[in-house]
Amino acid sequence: MYITKSFTPQELFEMVWTTPVLKLAREIGVSDVGLSKACRRAGVILPARGYWAKAEAKRPKRPKPPTQTIPIEFSVLDIQNAELSVEKKVKSEPSLVTVPVELADAHPEVEKWLSAARKAKVVDGALDISSSCVLSARISSDLIARSALIFDTLIKESEKRGYRFSITAGATHVIVDDEPLKISITEKLKRFEIPRPPAKPLRPGQPWTPNLAGLSRPRYGWESTGILTLSLDVRTLTQERKNWTDSDKARIEKRLGQVFQALPRLAQSAKSKQAADQDWKRKWDRDQQLKREAHDADEHRAKLQTSLVCNTEAWDRAIRLEAFIQATIDAAPQDEQSQQQLALWVCWARHEVQKLNPLARDPMEVIRMSRPAKVTFGEQGAFYSYRSVKPHDWWG
Repeated sequence: MYITKSFTPQELFEMVWTTPVLKLAREIGVSDVGLSKACRRAGVILPARGYWAKAEAKRPKRPKPPTQTIPIEFSVLDIQNAELSVEKKVKSEPSLVTVPVELADAHPEVEKWLSAARKAKVVDGALDISSSCVLSARISSDLIARSALIFDTLIKESEKRGYRFSITAGATHVIVDDEPLKISITEKLKRFEIPRPPAKPLRPGQPWTPNLAGLSRPRYGWESTGILTLSLDVRTLTQERKNWTDSDKARIEKRLGQVFQALPRLAQSAKSKQAADQDWKRKWDRDQQLKREAHDADEHRAKLQTSLVCNTEAWDRAIRLEAFIQATIDAAPQDEQSQQQLALWVCWARHEVQKLNPLARDPMEVIRMSRPAKVTFGEQGAFYSYRSVKPHDWWG
């Protein structure tokens, strides 16, 4: 569901100096921040703030175009093709759904909801049934009967069309073409401030004391407006209508046909949105993998460079120490006692130099280019493990 738009730095330079960045970003299909970052990476200088507000004769001259030739690519959502695919797959089916005046032969889920609603407590003017495994609704007690009629018509008409309802604690979904669409009914409640009761007059000589009883009194009250909203909470690829509210022209009962006409379209658009999100996630994972590989390669190269420098310094020290040992042999006295002491010292010194010289210790370790096995968390030498810090040592 994504397409790639490619521009050369020179083309992008001409575009940003002939069209404002905000307008150009909308035409390409990216954000203005993303477009600005891409321009900076390509060496494209953007117009200064207030450039387009000035008259053309007073605008500063353009800078030189960039010299880079690497094309700049943008991965954008293919909105037009997505809309066409949704229109092709989902055919409109005009229908008239009639809501009865009285509830007769109620659906079992509606009866269960009615029982919970009649027993529910009122919290901020609405019935608190969120913890019950019943249909999702946030209404006052005045609209229980009306909401039951709407729910009953929705469920029965959905079953006729092959849809089904899935009800869990705190969420109700209508399953359309194997796609769950979250559905709920809410009422617009009007909040009003409860006036404070007048203070009682004090008798002559009576000391004033604070009235602490008013602290527990509710400050606001709620009243029913009778305005209901039927909502479908779903992430879609295109702009689709998801809310139907009572109005002066028509109430929800008269718009249920529109709701059922929108359900398959919303389900298809939700599937397209999920496919687009999966495409984006795969692209993002691939980009992150490339970044990790590039970071690992840079880190490995830095370790090899550090090893080369350290081995060179150790080898240089070993050569200097060998030269010093030979100079000591030449300068030592020739008597028997001095020669015996010299032989012991030379044996010890050359043994220590052998440990310092990387070529004498392990030549294969010097030329090894392979990367060490990665250490996971919890293994020896992993990050955040406790390690003793040793002082700097030539032979370390």
